[in-house]
Amino acid sequence: MKSYSRFSEEVRASLRSHEDELVRFAERVTHLLSVEQELTKVTKGKPFFPYHWPAWNMLVGETNMVVVDLSSWALGFYERDSGGFLRKLRGEDQKALRLQWKYEEAQLPVIMVGPPDPVGERTIRRHVEDVNRRAREEAFGRLFPFGTTRKDQANVPCDADVSGLCDRLEVQFKALHDDRNQHRAHRYERKQPKTAKMLELSDVTKRLQECQVLLADLRFLSSNSTFASYGYDPKAHVDDEYAQDIVDLVLLGDLRTIIDAEYGPSKTPSAEPGFYHQRRIAHYERLHALHDAAGKPEEPFNNRALLPMPTPGA
Repeated sequence: MKSYSRFSEEVRASLRSHEDELVRFAERVTHLLSVEQELTKVTKGKPFFPYHWPAWNMLVGETNMVVVDLSSWALGFYERDSGGFLRKLRGEDQKALRLQWKYEEAQLPVIMVGPPDPVGERTIRRHVEDVNRRAREEAFGRLFPFGTTRKDQANVPCDADVSGLCDRLEVQFKALHDDRNQHRAHRYERKQPKTAKMLELSDVTKRLQECQVLLADLRFLSSNSTFASYGYDPKAHVDDEYAQDIVDLVLLGDLRTIIDAEYGPSKTPSAEPGFYHQRRIAHYERLHALHDAAGKPEEPFNNRALLPMPTPGA
């Protein structure tokens, strides 16, 4: 498939890599938001005691690491000393972010229903191009709100314009970096009082979404495309099973307590273990036996595809 990107191949690949990284961030933040939502739902906003401290500590640790990692990602994207993505844009790669776009019919196809209608097709194409042009102006305005400084070419970025964008991003993400440095990454190194606000998960989500918009605008201006992996929307999932598992561990304790204390030994044939901790060991042994029998040592031993399919009607 033809690429319409005006970026060089190296910069285009780097942009896609950064988009993929934001997908993983969005997945992590989505899980944390789902846990936060489920925890609020189950506790009804009441105080609670963590009965599974390792699970609670891992949850808090992941929240801290999302702040640390997102701050690091942002710094690596625009900071001068790190030689980030934006700082590496030179020459034609800077010009790739210019406002104007030469439209090609293959990139903005118009699908007509019915007999050929050249006049109607031209009208629709002009409308599509007008909508696209306005969207490009909005993206350009977010990246370069004060316009560009080139005297010879209007709306074509240069070093000063990209540097100005980086300076604004530094201000925009200052609260995230301050939280990371004072509360998360270097909290044991600081002797002076902490003055930075410790961000809520909702604040971190907003910073992530700002990163997504930044990459969306860069892709849109450089390739006139809005299709990319940054579109993963970080928001809580309703009745998320993984979130429910974490919340149950935190509030109720280990699985032995949850299963055996609540329901007693499983009603299984006498040949099968009854308590959860016994069934757990037997289950792992069964997984290893099936893995060994499959004769594929390179496969993960807990690959569910190795389990026999249930017999219909059984």
